[in-house]
Amino acid sequence: MNALADIRKLLEPASLGLPEPPRVVRIELEEGFDSTGDPALYIWVLLDDETTLHDEVTWQNVKQINRTIRDTLRDADEQRWPYVRFRTESEHRTLIEE
Repeated sequence: MNALADIRKLLEPASLGLPEPPRVVRIELEEGFDSTGDPALYIWVLLDDETTLHDEVTWQNVKQINRTIRDTLRDADEQRWPYVRFRTESEHRTLIEE
């Protein structure tokens, strides 16, 4: 398993060459365990509130982002399963504050 700090560096949006739309502002990570007790990475891809319209956040538009994150982790020999989720910055902020 890689250190969380190393994974954060690997998943810097500017270095991943991610497609737009939607525009990825940042990626948040958390270590944990999934429902079976296996080690997991919980990954929140935070999208720009200003450029993210409802019709931009479709599977067609985000699947390449998802694949790039998973491929990057696989290439780094990360063994934890990545659970990748998408939300806007404001949605994330609201959930964190609750």
